[in-house]
Amino acid sequence: MVELFSWRSSLEALIRAVPPDQLPELLGQLAYHQARINLSLNSPPKPAPTNALDRQLTAHEVSELLSLSEKWVYAHRTLLGGRKLGGSVRYSECAIRRFLASR
Repeated sequence: MVELFSWRSSLEALIRAVPPDQLPELLGQLAYHQARINLSLNSPPKPAPTNALDRQLTAHEVSELLSLSEKWVYAHRTLLGGRKLGGSVRYSECAIRRFLASR
């Protein structure tokens, strides 16, 4: 992260160095960047990138990761993000790791 004092000093020096006839253009550029900053501050956070190599785990694998019984894993399928695939349930490894990190 840029140190606050560093960029503030640079900005102040730039403003002092700009000739008076170019100040309106500088104000326009500052307004543009202020709008971009406001947009980024008010935008919802970007979703975490999905991992193309996200493994789909069985209830048994999840139970081992969580140190809980398979019965508990099946009972909490919705909480863990389990999805039915054919006749079985699979769990996203990334979702399980996020679940672990949140606890």
